[in-house]
Amino acid sequence: MKRILIIGDDPSVLDVLQEILSTFGYSAHTVDSAKEAVSALSTERVDLIFQDISMPEITGGQLLDFIRKKGFQTPVVVISAHIEEEVEKRMRAAGVGGMIEKPFEVAEVLDVM
Repeated sequence: MKRILIIGDDPSVLDVLQEILSTFGYSAHTVDSAKEAVSALSTERVDLIFQDISMPEITGGQLLDFIRKKGFQTPVVVISAHIEEEVEKRMRAAGVGGMIEKPFEVAEVLDVM
């Protein structure tokens, strides 16, 4: 079973994503801070990360850089209410595997898997 870590600060988005992924047979774990994300990555096997690009204590880009510097090569899908072209280019250059905009449809989530 594919294990997925969902990182974000909006409980409703975390819950919806977890529900979608669980419905389709994935094991999804949610965390609401960068600190919890690093802890989860250090203690459990994660096959894919869904990460909000905008969080209070750290940007999505900063978190992605930190994850990579720690040696984690887990694929990342970025979630955002609006993905500007410049941000998309920067995220793709940083190795992001996919991006979805909020609000999203179930099919969009499954397509980036």
